[in-house]
Amino acid sequence: MSVIWIIEHAEAPHPKLASALIGDYAVRAFASLSSFVRLLRLKRSQLPDLLLIDATTQRVTPTQLREVLDCHLPKTPIVCVEAEPSTQLAGSVDSPYKPKTAVENLHVYHRPFDGLRLSAFVEEILQTSEINNPRSIVRYRGIMLDYHRLEYVVAPSEVPVALPRREAQLLRLFLDRPGVCLGRDEISELIWENIHVTPRTIDSHMSRLRQRLEGADVEIVTVYGGGYVLK
Repeated sequence: MSVIWIIEHAEAPHPKLASALIGDYAVRAFASLSSFVRLLRLKRSQLPDLLLIDATTQRVTPTQLREVLDCHLPKTPIVCVEAEPSTQLAGSVDSPYKPKTAVENLHVYHRPFDGLRLSAFVEEILQTSEINNPRSIVRYRGIMLDYHRLEYVVAPSEVPVALPRREAQLLRLFLDRPGVCLGRDEISELIWENIHVTPRTIDSHMSRLRQRLEGADVEIVTVYGGGYVLK
């Protein structure tokens, strides 16, 4: 069952979004963006498949969304529920969610709604998200990385463990290229892109990732003068 987290005001006068989706999805509701972020920081292993925001009662700006998602939920689709199109058009002057804000995976749903229509709308987005992100789950010799959720599992354990975003990016890079030596310059370019990082920063991230893989059937080996390789 897909997990949906909802940000909506507890005292909202209209029917609750959470009430409309309970039963079809595993739902957790939050009264504010700040309480939502606090749980993200405490329980990184319990990430949602979709974030639903009642924009008619919660004033969450695109800038705030980008900050939260870039840090915690880089691939999670968002649905913002706005007022009826007759009073507030998506992308109009009055709408806080214009296309130019470049918030990835953002979808707008207009009130009024009924439970069946909202559930179908959410289901279509979830299915599209899975289709467009076929490499979310990567497996290699007893290691399973779910990049969408920022989690990994090392056999024989079946318990997912949360990963910081950079370490998840590094792990996916090595799982995609087993046996290939990756130099620090190449790692920096692929993971940090336009951000300048020192070799020490890369080595620190690699050290933490190697500790996480202790006991696995693979290891990341340092190649003298060359970089790192997954064996």
